[in-house]
Amino acid sequence: MPSWTDSAWFEPLDDRRDRPTLLAFPFSGTGVATFAPWRPRVPDDLSLVAVRLPGRETRLEEPPATDMFEVARTVADAIVAGPSPPPSVIPVGFSGGAILAYETAAALIDRGVAVPLLVVASQFQPQSHDGSGVTHRQPDEEFLRQIDQTYDAVPDAMRDNDELRELLLPTLKADIGMNERYVHPDREPLPCDVLVMTGEADRVIDLRTSDGWTRVGRNARRRIFPGGHFFLKDQPDAALDAIVHRYRSAVSGSRSG
Repeated sequence: MPSWTDSAWFEPLDDRRDRPTLLAFPFSGTGVATFAPWRPRVPDDLSLVAVRLPGRETRLEEPPATDMFEVARTVADAIVAGPSPPPSVIPVGFSGGAILAYETAAALIDRGVAVPLLVVASQFQPQSHDGSGVTHRQPDEEFLRQIDQTYDAVPDAMRDNDELRELLLPTLKADIGMNERYVHPDREPLPCDVLVMTGEADRVIDLRTSDGWTRVGRNARRRIFPGGHFFLKDQPDAALDAIVHRYRSAVSGSRSG
């Protein structure tokens, strides 16, 4: 039987169709493999589906996405239109994927989909996004220099291999540009709980710059992990455990309320 995950946008990593679904949005320039370490650890009461944006992996031939709101609407519509949508969705976004997770949560709620929890990590508060970022407009070498200086995130292979750089750079630039062009809309807090995760040694995001996330929903909680901006890579188990715990707490609180 076809599933709602039979779409270019989704990669079912642990697809239990009748369970609440962790909908995972990866870092800028990356793909569904980011969440592969979670596959064997997803508890039986949840499903895990990663979002695959155009311009990477099996969608490498497609032009990268450039509009945050259009992507969020498309992902939400694909979920709603599917033949077997999940009972609820928990959007989870890391760094560049955090704003996408937030906007997808809003789009899903607008379409009547239950969103008990929004999880965001390693990203500035959405209210600080005013569309003024210009890093993505820099020439390629300067763009890579700034990204490497800020995030320490440019693989050596991409710096040293012209062919690989030519292949991956447009997608990374598009992802960064999508975030830099994003302007936070004037909307009420979402009717869902929020978990904000940050690395204690993050050179980009700190408690102050992530504080605004606590105002995008209800019952916001913060978890601080050892490590920097990409703490997920070193601590996938701890991150997943925190998300599952917060989800169960959110669901338990809504039932008791």
